[in-house]
Amino acid sequence: MVTVATTTRLLIANRWKMFFEAFKQDRFLFNDVIAESETDQMATRILDKITNLTIKITPLLTPEQRKIAAKKLLAHVSSDLLAELRCSESTLVPL
Repeated sequence: MVTVATTTRLLIANRWKMFFEAFKQDRFLFNDVIAESETDQMATRILDKITNLTIKITPLLTPEQRKIAAKKLLAHVSSDLLAELRCSESTLVPL
């Protein structure tokens, strides 16, 4: 009997195989591997995982560690996104 978990694992393994095969080519386009209709769903799932991890980790950090983590995260955010969010170091609030 094939379970949902087994089917899911096979689908994920196949997706990774497609990704690495596409990456070997001279031209790599993410949309060749992932349908454009799936990208929003994938982004939402990834963001949910990051958010849940942050919620779990933040209480474990000291205020100084939170400040350091916030600076490091902001360093990786594009300036366009930062402007769009109207976020800066001065507006960060410890959780």
